[in-house]
Amino acid sequence: MEHEINQPIKDILQEAGLYHRQLLEFNDVNSSVISLGDYILADVNGDDTIDVKDVRVLVDNKLVKVTEVDTTNALITLEKPVVSGQEVSVRFASSSVEPEYVEKVRTEALSEIPCEAAWAEDYKPTLRYIQRLMAAGMLLVRDYGFNEDIENTSKDGYKKLELANEKLNTLIATVCGGACSRSAQGFAARDDGDLFSKRSHISSEDW
Repeated sequence: MEHEINQPIKDILQEAGLYHRQLLEFNDVNSSVISLGDYILADVNGDDTIDVKDVRVLVDNKLVKVTEVDTTNALITLEKPVVSGQEVSVRFASSSVEPEYVEKVRTEALSEIPCEAAWAEDYKPTLRYIQRLMAAGMLLVRDYGFNEDIENTSKDGYKKLELANEKLNTLIATVCGGACSRSAQGFAARDDGDLFSKRSHISSEDW
């Protein structure tokens, strides 16, 4: 039986400290299309979709309508074009990780639960918490690996993985029984610092 527990991608990125609010200002736009540069756009309202509801644009301090968001090229299209000299401000969110990758680690985070009983409704808040911690830890290990400068800080992915595995092992031992509890031990064996292959990205800190 398939189970689906999905913490919003936004929540996972926030847990990892990889979610950033942005404000860009322009006065040289002469089109209805605005480029946001090399940012990887992120969801704002928590529905796991990046669309016109996640971008806010003011032209000369007046809210204008956004008709399209191109996440691949970081382009937004306005209902009406603006001309050079008008003050344009764009508010949106960004991340250093593409949402498709977050979806992948989100799924992997709960992939080794060995018994059906652990998926009961009563345990779903705990599973969501474990998923958020586990996925955030995976992302941080990918980005930072082992680094003494971030050890025991909010950027310490291994600490998040350790806490998530403690919670997961306790849940499995309690609900699934002692025979299954050892299955979770291997899930914690992530000590190599290169858990995921690196992908090039630009974060808001680079601007």
